[in-house]
Amino acid sequence: MATLAELRQCCEELGIESSALTREDMEGNIRTVFDKKYSNRKAPISADQFSEPLLKFLTKQHFWHILDRDGNELKYNYLKEG
Repeated sequence: MATLAELRQCCEELGIESSALTREDMEGNIRTVFDKKYSNRKAPISADQFSEPLLKFLTKQHFWHILDRDGNELKYNYLKEG
């Protein structure tokens, strides 16, 4: 389960105003906004543009499968190399 701080970070990353939202509202809005922004894109999306808490939330809590450019599934503990 994501902490409240992680949920707020995810909301901020996606441009969601979270100050008046409950935990459940934040979780629902994160899923909805991410889906609207990224589900229908034709070009590959770099996982480097997402924070670890957002990737963790989407892949671990909601069982979404996010693939990298090579078709490999990103795990919830994906860390940027560098």
